[in-house]
Amino acid sequence: MHHSYHGSGCTLTSAIAGLVACGLPIPDAVIIAQEYAWQSLNNGYQVGMGQYHPDRFYWTNSWAKKLA
Repeated sequence: MHHSYHGSGCTLTSAIAGLVACGLPIPDAVIIAQEYAWQSLNNGYQVGMGQYHPDRFYWTNSWAKKLA
């Protein structure tokens, strides 16, 4: 399902910056950040009647479900 998102560009660029700061080469950082941003959007949520927001903690939620 397609939605209008708030924060998708910020999610991608901050993920790239963080990965580069950790020492990854830029091409590798971009590939990993794109997957992270996609999964954040795929697991996004809507606040009220507004735009959807990326769930940047989707990976912690999936771990919690496995532990429950």
